[in-house]
Amino acid sequence: MLRILKYALIFLISIVSSFALLVVGITMYLYIIGYFKFVEEQYQEKWDRSVHIDRQYFPNLFEPIFYFTRRDGGDSGAWVMVYPLDTKTKQAFLKQWQASEAKTSQSIECIKPTIKKRWRTRHSNIHYVQPSEMYRDHRDFKNHDSFIVFGSEKQIKTVEQGCMETAFKVIPKQEKDSYYQYWAIAEQQNLLFSVNELK
Repeated sequence: MLRILKYALIFLISIVSSFALLVVGITMYLYIIGYFKFVEEQYQEKWDRSVHIDRQYFPNLFEPIFYFTRRDGGDSGAWVMVYPLDTKTKQAFLKQWQASEAKTSQSIECIKPTIKKRWRTRHSNIHYVQPSEMYRDHRDFKNHDSFIVFGSEKQIKTVEQGCMETAFKVIPKQEKDSYYQYWAIAEQQNLLFSVNELK
């Protein structure tokens, strides 16, 4: 009788343990799915917001061809929408550029060629690049200048080539919201960069 009770108790404990593990597994799965959904909703919200504001200034803009974020460390960084530059938008940009300070910059918030890529969520990948030697003492040296691409990566080579240009025409954004910084064009590749502060 005691032996039967002992086996019954062992069986009951194994059932309860299996159930507890199942509950923990399901909870973790739901948490991970919820996190990925939250991250993708944030990306989509920034996409929609940026396109809406960019089109207020440049109504003829096509759909963005590339969207990436890059962190400088901690919570600071940038998210950038890249649009193909049509003739009307280029004329409107140059008109604003000449009316403002007509600033030209040798570099903008951009990407470097990818040396390694890793999956992040269903619609995003993290791209690792060869970091600059000047950041060797940075605590996050290996990940410095890496970036996350949301959505399609078909135009990544075009954007990389645009980022290699040596002069960019830049105009500051007029939004009071601190999330908005500047627009820039890479004329040889006909790209418009909408650069926004990441907070």
